[in-house]
Amino acid sequence: MKFHKSKFMEASIYSLGMELGLKPSQVNAAYTLYHQVRKNSHYSNRRTDKCLLIDCIFLMTRNQPDLKISIKDVEKATMRIFGEKTKPNPNKWVSSVPHLIEDALQ
Repeated sequence: MKFHKSKFMEASIYSLGMELGLKPSQVNAAYTLYHQVRKNSHYSNRRTDKCLLIDCIFLMTRNQPDLKISIKDVEKATMRIFGEKTKPNPNKWVSSVPHLIEDALQ
């Protein structure tokens, strides 16, 4: 599924990742994880595409020991970039694809 080219453009995703302290390669890893999860038969579409991608970016930030990003930080950043707060909630789906998470966070 392709994203609409409105507010949710690829550039906005990179802006979000960079604002949260990720390097471009880490944003790429989050984007790759997003695609792998979406295509995995064990994923049950509990999140919208936008929310799933934000979850993946949040997971990448949580894996960086030098970053202390909270859910509130992500909500504020998504408000600035997308005009609406989005709360990351990867707990809704990570247990269905743990092997993909482990691979992405290495």
